[in-house]
Amino acid sequence: MIGDYTANDIVAISIARVWLSVTNAAPVRHRGEDGGSAMRWVAVILAAVFLGNGAFMLVSPKDWFAAIPGVAETGPYNSHLVRDVGIAYGVAGLATLWGAFGGGWRCYALALAFIGAHAVLHVIETLSGHAHAAHHGPTLLNDVAGIYVPAAGLLWLTIRARQMNP
Repeated sequence: MIGDYTANDIVAISIARVWLSVTNAAPVRHRGEDGGSAMRWVAVILAAVFLGNGAFMLVSPKDWFAAIPGVAETGPYNSHLVRDVGIAYGVAGLATLWGAFGGGWRCYALALAFIGAHAVLHVIETLSGHAHAAHHGPTLLNDVAGIYVPAAGLLWLTIRARQMNP
């Protein structure tokens, strides 16, 4: 007991404060713009891509493994691994969506932790001549469109949102 408060009271007050800080977060503001900003649209599109890819990986990992160019060249199919990465994509998608609707730059940074690291890994493997990373044709296009562009977009969102809402 602390003063007139029990441990349960303190926990309840702490949870309430966290909840209020999350639900009352200041919306992402953009100079001269309101809710229909380009940044928000970019964030929503990226969130949809991340959530869609994550859902595909979770719901149908074998089909995902077969459908994405270059994935089969990375090694044998492992449904658990595909689903693990699907969860990471889902978390990145939710964080990006949260950032778009008031969560701010920290949400984008959270998503960027996985998405950016994933892109850096692909760059390192490509530059080191890793067998499956010697990309060409559909595999290279898949990496550019599915890994590098989304990571760059998320990096841009994180930096711009941080500049506008420190």
